[in-house]
Amino acid sequence: MKFSPTVAVFYLIFSPSRFVKMAVDYSAKREFEQNEQWRATYPEKVLPQEKIDHMTNRERNRTTELRKALFSSVLAIVISLFIDFGLGKYLHFVAGPAQQNINNALQIAGAVIILGATLNEIGWKIQSWSGESFPEIINRQICKISYIIGTFLFIIPVGW
Repeated sequence: MKFSPTVAVFYLIFSPSRFVKMAVDYSAKREFEQNEQWRATYPEKVLPQEKIDHMTNRERNRTTELRKALFSSVLAIVISLFIDFGLGKYLHFVAGPAQQNINNALQIAGAVIILGATLNEIGWKIQSWSGESFPEIINRQICKISYIIGTFLFIIPVGW
């Protein structure tokens, strides 16, 4: 089950169909390694076309969701950087250059909030089958908000 994560990320971004193929191959190999029922049902390790089609559709849907999340995150980061840098420049214009201790305090506060969000992520302990239980949704929102605030505080001194 060896694969290159770098190649997989490249395919995810630039060739989603190749990424889907890679994901299907990986999933099938993993199932044959770990699933005794699969090995008994398909002793030649050849899957019927309907099974391959089902896996392909599932991986295509997952790939679409992964790409949407990746690209929306990149867009949010770029927008955030422009806002943070602009606000920092505005603060510089209004209040003058920030003192080093203010810059340090803002960056430390940002880093602490980001670290707290990372360590607070519960994940598996509250996971449901669908991944959409109320606690899971709130947990993800807490993490997102913490990352946004932490990054905001961390980046402001760059423009100030």
